[in-house]
Amino acid sequence: GRYDPNYEERGVDYPIGYVRWTENRNMQAFLDLVASGRMQLDPIISNVYPFSEAESVFGQVGDGTIRGLGFVFKYDDAPAEKPASIPSAKPAKAGPVRLGVIGAGNYASSMLLPHLADNPSVEMRHVVTTTSLTAQNAARKFGFQNSGTDVSAVLNDTDTNAVLIATRHASHAKLTAQALRAGKAVFVEKPLAIDLAGVEEIRAAIVESGNERLQVGFNRRFSPVIRAMKEHIRGIKTPLVLNYRVHAGQTDAKSWYADASEGTRFAGEAGHFLDVFAFLTGARPFSVTASALSPDNASADDRENIIATVEYDNGSVASLLYLTQGSPKVPKECLEVFGGGMTMQMINFESLHIFSGLKKKTVKGGMDKGQKNEMKAFVDAVETGGPMPISVECLLDTTLVTLAALDSVRRGEKIMLADCWQS
Repeated sequence: GRYDPNYEERGVDYPIGYVRWTENRNMQAFLDLVASGRMQLDPIISNVYPFSEAESVFGQVGDGTIRGLGFVFKYDDAPAEKPASIPSAKPAKAGPVRLGVIGAGNYASSMLLPHLADNPSVEMRHVVTTTSLTAQNAARKFGFQNSGTDVSAVLNDTDTNAVLIATRHASHAKLTAQALRAGKAVFVEKPLAIDLAGVEEIRAAIVESGNERLQVGFNRRFSPVIRAMKEHIRGIKTPLVLNYRVHAGQTDAKSWYADASEGTRFAGEAGHFLDVFAFLTGARPFSVTASALSPDNASADDRENIIATVEYDNGSVASLLYLTQGSPKVPKECLEVFGGGMTMQMINFESLHIFSGLKKKTVKGGMDKGQKNEMKAFVDAVETGGPMPISVECLLDTTLVTLAALDSVRRGEKIMLADCWQS
């Protein structure tokens, strides 16, 4: 069962006739031997220490001060306290940003936390991950005051007024709703939710708590290239036509992104590009029609090749092509915008070509996808108490479009977003 997420994380055991000695059965057999007295551990135990001295003991073993074959740590006999429930609270007021982070994986550690740790307006208070070792590593690297594995340590801390959630996708909706109810300003990595139940849970938390201090990690609208596109179409009064081609490439079958319980890849990533549509059109979506690649004996990867067409209330139309089957040499993202006698072509954030009449202008982008600006915008909103960088209405719209596109693929028909809400 080692390294199998179905076994290690979800507890799906192997049939005994298929794998006799799984991790769990090995441990059961060992404990049975200890209980029956047939496994004698005393000969290999050199000494017993209180757990509070663990750090000192490891240091002494390391430098040779104490020697032995095995050392046992004894825990306090007091029963462990149950995790505290998350109380409801009013939205945090403006002031210094005292940050708690839930999840510190590769993306958060490379693309988000460095910008926060470098910002003098941010106090790095808590980091919580699934294991204490990764939490301690993040605390050392980014200067967090506290680390651990208990989410309530972040949500129950009345001094923490902002929370960043960067866990796996399936946990986003629940954690976001808890953090909003706890009165925190919330930054959650995309997606906001992987199903409609999650969207409803977040909407209910906003209504019940009165707290709409929420931002989702749709970083592309903060990139210099996309901002330049917005400036060039600001004066255009006619509707726009947009085409966003994304070549996502195939997923490693062993990656957690391929885990169906975390939602589809499209559900996890499409919000990035749909948010760009919302940003550039300045309009609300009202319908989506989508279809997926459907060869004979289609694989899960085939079904992630989706074309979604979105209609907006100002007459604009946008098409997203989310693809996995092309050459890895092709630029990952290309966006074209047409309207008011102007055409713009964005090539993988490296360059922007602007065509107006017979003139052409090229702007270099430098592969900046906006994470630094995104983090600054979040910190500024929390510190000043000003509006969040993206309205809650827009965040919910984008999430609904993503999920409705998948529903359109399943049903083979246009989906009206107004019909997606349960009430």
